[in-house]
Amino acid sequence: MDENKMLEQIKRAAEDVEIPEHLRPEAIDDIINTANKAKKVHRPIYQYGLAAAACLVVVASVWLGANTQKSGTKTESVQMARDTSSVDAAAPAEASESGAGSAADAKAADSPIPTPGSYEDLYEKVANAKKQQLRQVEESASDMGINYDGAAGAAEGAAGGAENSAVQSAAKYEAASDMQKEQGFSTTNLQVRAVDEGDIIKNDGQYLYIADTLDNTFQIIRADGSLMTQTAELSMTQKMDSIYEFYVTGDTLTIIGASSQASLEQNTSDDVYRTVLSNQTVAVTYDIRDRSMPSEIGSVTQDGYYETSRRNGNYLYLFTNYYKDELPAYPAQYDGYIPAVNGRLLTADCIYLPEYIQDSSYLVVSGIDLRKPDQISDAKTVVTNGQHYYASTENIYVAEEQGYGYDTNKTEILKLHYANGQITPSAVGVIRGNLNNSFSMDEYKGNLRVVTTAYDSKAQDSTNELYVLDESLNIIGEIKGLAKGEKIYSARFFGDTGYFVTYRETDPLFSVDLSDPSKPKVMGELKVTGFSNYLHFYNDHLLLGLGEETDPKTGAHLGLKLSMFDISNPENVVEVHKYVLQDYNYADALYNYKEMLIDPEKNIFGFAGYGNRKGNSVVDYLVFSYDPEKGFINRLVYGEEDNESGKLRGAYIGNTFYVIQPFGETSITSFDMNDKFTKSGTYR
Repeated sequence: MDENKMLEQIKRAAEDVEIPEHLRPEAIDDIINTANKAKKVHRPIYQYGLAAAACLVVVASVWLGANTQKSGTKTESVQMARDTSSVDAAAPAEASESGAGSAADAKAADSPIPTPGSYEDLYEKVANAKKQQLRQVEESASDMGINYDGAAGAAEGAAGGAENSAVQSAAKYEAASDMQKEQGFSTTNLQVRAVDEGDIIKNDGQYLYIADTLDNTFQIIRADGSLMTQTAELSMTQKMDSIYEFYVTGDTLTIIGASSQASLEQNTSDDVYRTVLSNQTVAVTYDIRDRSMPSEIGSVTQDGYYETSRRNGNYLYLFTNYYKDELPAYPAQYDGYIPAVNGRLLTADCIYLPEYIQDSSYLVVSGIDLRKPDQISDAKTVVTNGQHYYASTENIYVAEEQGYGYDTNKTEILKLHYANGQITPSAVGVIRGNLNNSFSMDEYKGNLRVVTTAYDSKAQDSTNELYVLDESLNIIGEIKGLAKGEKIYSARFFGDTGYFVTYRETDPLFSVDLSDPSKPKVMGELKVTGFSNYLHFYNDHLLLGLGEETDPKTGAHLGLKLSMFDISNPENVVEVHKYVLQDYNYADALYNYKEMLIDPEKNIFGFAGYGNRKGNSVVDYLVFSYDPEKGFINRLVYGEEDNESGKLRGAYIGNTFYVIQPFGETSITSFDMNDKFTKSGTYR
């Protein structure tokens, strides 16, 4: 199609669109005139054909697809115009319209992490970080024999670390166990008791809540034993591009998803403009007192890709990663490098700059009072690229690997204090080595315990280390030089004792005495075949491991493995039972603890297994119990032949167990746990 025909089609497509005042020709003239003075401007463009209308008044435009790692590219979303009129680097943060947190505001003044004196100061530091980032990426690529040309792709790839968790840290056996025992239904497998986490499947003892992240829909299913009836279905297409996860807090539902916003930007040439899509995260909250008619009561937006979230009481804390491929040509173009929360740019005193900045990404954190879900209680951002997140009941720890390529041998840990919707960066520390996942961290009696794998570039070998850090993240105790040539695969802390697994050819399970934080010491080391990716306390003397069985001589994979360790004597840990699932080679629960349903009080645990049986790929939901004499007992193996999504999740209410296929054509199959898991009903 030639250019004239293309422009004509765009014009026809835009004829029926009501153009807002700020996009009418006279307004565009003003934009261009301003651009000639400022060299670069940003103006939001909203909803469908409006962007096409803008294309008609510029010399050229280029649609740049948004990074699709975590978001789609639709512009039909919950959006608010960026309010740049109140941007004032010297103005105090207007963080709490709900009136919360003057105490937290006072603590912010005592934060050891500095804030920039102005937006211009921030611009200079971020620009320098980008240059340094480019040099490091190029040097790392050269070390790996790669001819690197341009930093945008690699820099963007370095941004937005994903929360990849394999083990759980909780106060007693597991965070969800007491709630399940008291309420008689399964709950999300949590890191820490009293700190809720989002998921794609939840239930409250009467209803199943299911988020279909493929079709972008949300369902509420009344579940009364084998009788299952849909009470409501929400299409989220008008609200967000795709669903990430959700929370149910009593009669309140909050759905978190990806959104996007189009902007008009001028290139370095004065006469050339382009439209770009900026990624946002949106949280939409509903009143669900009537489960058949959810009613929207508020929404908020936050710039950046979704990283993770936590709920403590009535407050939801949202974490996003904000990243720009290019900084604007001039620091006065604030919305080109300052993130916005609920449509307003953060003021300079809400932006924190660690002493060492190696990345130009921002971690944006906000607190939302779910009783006022259209407002932000507080918002802060730190110039850092978080990769692993751990939340206790009072503090959130964010770990970022330092360096690029092979040269990533230390980790910076950021500590954020949070309470009543307020967030205060309170400490930064650096340790040697890198974390395996988020649950290599654990807070206990004010101290943070961390296990890492470090690499010796000269010896070209690895070693494993444990650190104890005080409230200011200063190292007060350490163990170095463990299991040389191996790496940590999982970790678990229980009071004054820590357990972690390393692997090379066999699986050493180390037990560490942490009763004296300044003098941690190894108590025992158990070597077994294979390794455990996921550790979970089954009771006060049993530790469950889910991982892989391997041949100790060849390292060949032999299937998934269940291990039960007797930890009643930490100096002499024993693997009392193991169970190898030869037909399965992978489980989502190995790397996402929320994929595991587990209730030691009810003596069941379940997960989806992926493998091959008689030459055919299979996805089965597997349920087990444990007998101290007989070992692991397989209670259920259930798969669906037409499960194109390859996803299965489990839940239970009372004595009914549900296997849920949540994506596409949602299906639910129920089983009677009192009758040997006999199939009792289906929902399609």
